[in-house]
Amino acid sequence: LVTLLGAYNDVFVIQQSFNIDQKDNPVCKFLDAVSPGMESIIESIGKSSELNSDYIKIHYFMYLSLKENTEQRYYDFKNTLFKNSDILPYPDKKDLHICLITTAYRSKNFPFIFVKEIVEIIDSQAANNVILEPESKRIPMTVFSLYLQSAFDLNDAQRIENFAKQFIIKLDPQFTESMQNYVNFLISFLNRNYDEALRYISLVDIPYKIMKLVVRMYKAMCLYEINNYEMFLNEFDNLKHFNRNNEFISEDFQNKLIRFYTYVDRLFILRQTFDSKDLNRLKKDVDDFDKNKVWFNQKIEEMEKVKS
Repeated sequence: LVTLLGAYNDVFVIQQSFNIDQKDNPVCKFLDAVSPGMESIIESIGKSSELNSDYIKIHYFMYLSLKENTEQRYYDFKNTLFKNSDILPYPDKKDLHICLITTAYRSKNFPFIFVKEIVEIIDSQAANNVILEPESKRIPMTVFSLYLQSAFDLNDAQRIENFAKQFIIKLDPQFTESMQNYVNFLISFLNRNYDEALRYISLVDIPYKIMKLVVRMYKAMCLYEINNYEMFLNEFDNLKHFNRNNEFISEDFQNKLIRFYTYVDRLFILRQTFDSKDLNRLKKDVDDFDKNKVWFNQKIEEMEKVKS
């Protein structure tokens, strides 16, 4: 059962990454067939063997959270994992935390604050000593940057500083200097030292496409804060050129980046010439774009307060 439930997560991730229909996958077919009676199977395990039935239950809730994609199923999985992580062997504990991040991404449009969930999951990884790669004893760049980005969206400079102090030395040494500049940018931005933040972000050079795109988003935010519309427009033109000449970036992500810059552009225009109807349209567009985009919501709220 554990192997099959774990395989379901693999099937799900592959399906999402390559747009493959999973309805004919034998793992999915089998689990769909036995799922209605799975809870009674799990209960019988505790009665007929020494195995802790919670061990199976965690994996089962992981499967349900991916399959049914409801807020309740997400919390069933998260709460059961956090409560019983001490009974899990190291490989399962590590894999299930990664599965929980996958589930959070799938559920990010639910009412909960997505970035808060990501921070809590990675904090749990650290507390359970499953945040580092077992062979290299290094923290993956994806985990390190995801935590910083999520804490930044929560406006939590202290959390960023504490996490960086603990784990920046666990990064691949070739990235340490650049990521320290990235950390300095995030803290400076949250402390409203925007000129200093702009200087730090110009020193960030990480050879991962997602990081490059996130840095472009943050630079646009910084230019809005210092009210440099001319430089922002130059960055917008550069972004369009960047997209045209980078086939390795998916069309979906290119569109997301263009939308982000378009909404920042609309903020600039509203600051120059306020229109309540345009602001309401922007608010709706931002909500459709990303319900957890904290910075956009803050800027809209600030504009509403000033104009009221």
